[in-house]
Parts: sequence; structure tokens; C-alpha cells
Amino acid sequence: SVNAGNAHKIQFPYVTRWISVINNSTQDVRVGFSQLGVSGSNYFTVAKKVTSGGTSSSGRLELKVSDLWLYSPGQTTSVDVIAGLTSISRGKTSGSIGPSWSGSAGVG
Repeated sequence: SVNAGNAHKIQFPYVTRWISVINNSTQDVRVGFSQLGVSGSNYFTVAKKVTSGGTSSSGRLELKVSDLWLYSPGQTTSVDVIAGLTSISRGKTSGSIGPSWSGSAGVG
């Protein structure tokens, strides 16, 4: 679950081939690629579920990432993340100044 007002980081053991974010809550969840992104304005939203017992999903997104950040500005949110992984170690995404999509160079 994603605690209200706190960014939650998911670290994958390998670079992903694809991801899917499933929102099981009645609160929208922000999804991004850095803490700065989800806390600011550089994210996409997976909408809240609209029916009791239902879910809302991002669908399958072809994204090559080693980290994913989730944020819920309101109440604590229940979120499932499903990912297909490559055989590329997450260490291969890091350079001398850290991960290549840290948010510091305009990537969120």
C-alpha cells in the first residue's frame, strides 16, 4: 500500500520490459520515475476504482525502468504492480552520478 502523502519507491531487481499498475482503492495514485516527479508535476495518474470490488489499471506499459515511484496525496492507497523483467541488472542503469533517470535532468 501507498501511505497518504508519502512517496513509495519500488526497486526492481532487473530492468523491466513492461509494467502494469493496478489501483484497488477509491483514491487516485500518481506514478512516476523519481520522488521529485511524483511529488511535483511529472507523473501520470492511475485513476481510482469506480465500482465496489473493482479496480483501475494503467494497462501494460512497455517501459524499461529499474525503479518506479508511487504517491497518493489523499488516503492510503492499495496498489499492485506487475512487471515483466529483462536479464539486465539494475546496476547497469546507474552511472557515476546515480540512476540515469533520477529526475535531476528533467526526467520524472
